[in-house]
Formats: sequence, C-alpha cells, structure tokens
Amino acid sequence: MDYHEEENVVNITDRMKNDFDKMLNSNIFGQNWACDLIPDIGSGFPGTGHSISTRCVCWSRDGRQEQPTIRVSTSDEIKRGDMVYIPAYDGGTFFLIADQPQLEPNCRSVKATRCNSFVTIKTAIPPAVDKNGYEITPDSEETERAIISNIPAVAKHIETINGGSNVPGLTISDTLTLTMQLNEYTAAVQPETYFTMNHSRYNIYDSISDGLQHGTITFLCTRQAGGRE
Repeated sequence: MDYHEEENVVNITDRMKNDFDKMLNSNIFGQNWACDLIPDIGSGFPGTGHSISTRCVCWSRDGRQEQPTIRVSTSDEIKRGDMVYIPAYDGGTFFLIADQPQLEPNCRSVKATRCNSFVTIKTAIPPAVDKNGYEITPDSEETERAIISNIPAVAKHIETINGGSNVPGLTISDTLTLTMQLNEYTAAVQPETYFTMNHSRYNIYDSISDGLQHGTITFLCTRQAGGRE
C-alpha cells in the first residue's frame, strides 16, 4: 500500500467516525440517548463515585431489553466493568458492561446487561466488650452498618433440588448470584455480610471476580431460612 492509498483509508475511517458521531447527536426516538458513563459507581453513598455525561445508541435487534447493544463514539473510553445510566430509558435504567467492548471502524460497541435490582449490603456490628471480655451496653443501639448502599446489580435466582442425606424427601436450595461493578468498595465485601431482597434476607458466602482492578464481581448468596422481613 503506497502513501496515497493509506491516506485514503484514513480519510474513509475518519468520515465513518464523523458520520456516526453526527447520527449519535441526532434525536432518533428509541435508539439514541443521553447517558452517563460510570467508570466508578463508588459505594453508593454521595461523593464516592464518578460519571461522565455523553450519548449512546442503545437498542436490541430481537427486542430483548435485558441485553441490548450499546454503542458510543470512539472518543468515549468504555470498558468491561463500566456502568451506563440512561435517565430516559424506562424512567431511568442502569446497565452493567460485563463483556469487553469492541472497537469498530466508527464506534465502540458492547452487549450490556440491564440491572434488575438495587442492593444495600450490611455487616453486623459485634457487641462491645470491656477489657475482661464482658459485654457492655454500647453508646449506640445500632447492630449493623451498611458497607455499600443502593448499588445497581444483576440478580439471578438458581433453585436446586437436593436429596436429603439424613431425612427422606427433597429440599429446595434458593441460591442467588449478584453481579455488580468491581471497585474498591465492592471488592471489600466479605463473606457473612448480607442484604435484603423481596423481603428475604440473603447471606453472602463467596465471591468471584475477574482478577482485575476494574471489571465485575459476582457474589454467591443463599437465602436465610426464616429470614423474611
């Protein structure tokens, strides 16, 4: 390829990018949206996160709203683990980027997963004791504290039927996976923390992450027997 051919390819690519950006800034109902790109959701408490206002294409060829394709300009950095919030999409919707976005000739595209829950994860406050190990009356009556508050997440129920080893019959185990953005706050969530969903308490017993500083983390949870609120 000589210099003029290479220059022509560059010009075509730039034109494709400019055409996409121009389309992105037009008002196409149900396709183009003003959105917030969220590289760090923080802990859910005010002042702990970071977002960037931009625009995106969000649509699904097969009509599935749970996993639409999101496209942004090549000038927008979007990566696995980011979140996208679209205020006008069904009254305000969060999407989790669980896959690695692809760099197309004119845009960046990725299959996103719609968040279907907001979770506050808590930990129990151990009782206060004196120097001899005797429990004392604390200054506060609080028995728990929130680690993360109202974080968007993708919750999936898995019901498994188990045969009893010591008792006759079958038992149903209600396991739930909770996937959210991996950051310094969600990475700090430990086993034996818990949250409430649909009036039931779930205990976290393990977690799986992609091993990166930024990505996704999935918590493995079980519903506590008698834990309905």
